[in-house]
Amino acid sequence: MVHFGLHGMAGFSYRWQDGHSLSLTSGFLVEDLVPAEQEGEGVALKGVLTWRAGIFYDLNNSLMVSLMLSTIPESRVRLNVYPGVLRLGPFSPGFILSGSKEWVIGMNIRYVPLGAALGR
Repeated sequence: MVHFGLHGMAGFSYRWQDGHSLSLTSGFLVEDLVPAEQEGEGVALKGVLTWRAGIFYDLNNSLMVSLMLSTIPESRVRLNVYPGVLRLGPFSPGFILSGSKEWVIGMNIRYVPLGAALGR
């Protein structure tokens, strides 16, 4: 399994006969940009890397839950629970929880590309 975004992670997946899969990943994330040595004009920056790890659960190739951990203080934990996992009456919302010192919690609804969140 490979996962890209503001980071790059790779890992392994295990799939059961009934369509359930669990993937474990690790990789790197840019923690900071610092000036780099450069000849000539212009400005060059280089990335300071830190680690990131993730656990992903899917059912029939549909991502249901993801958990990513890192050493960055603003985002040590990021948990996504996608619509279809939890039920609140007739609704099946998705949730996000992200942060460490300051937290963000959010909710979205299936088939609507917008959601609401609280936090910093």
